[in-house]
Amino acid sequence: MEYDFLKQKRILLVDNEQELIYMLMSILKEEGYENLHTANSVKEAVIKAAEVQPELAVLDVMLSDIASLTRGYLKDYPTFTGDGKAGLTVVGFPKTSYWKHMYNSWDYV
Repeated sequence: MEYDFLKQKRILLVDNEQELIYMLMSILKEEGYENLHTANSVKEAVIKAAEVQPELAVLDVMLSDIASLTRGYLKDYPTFTGDGKAGLTVVGFPKTSYWKHMYNSWDYV
């Protein structure tokens, strides 16, 4: 089966270790993938994704700043996220267990 049409897809590679991005880019370029984009943090990835609208994203889920992008609730369940030894940790609670204050009380803007 021929997959050459996939080689034109926009791919976003996200990792905080530049060496891994270079390695992935090198492997993909050898295979004929040309439309590659990179980011070194989740914040940079969000900005880059808005610009290039990737059709595939390869993410390092160990990025410590991913937790800062999750605000409080997933499908109405209160959640907390954090960077742990095993990677990203998400802890959820029953919908009516408590109300979660999602913004810093000193953030008046």
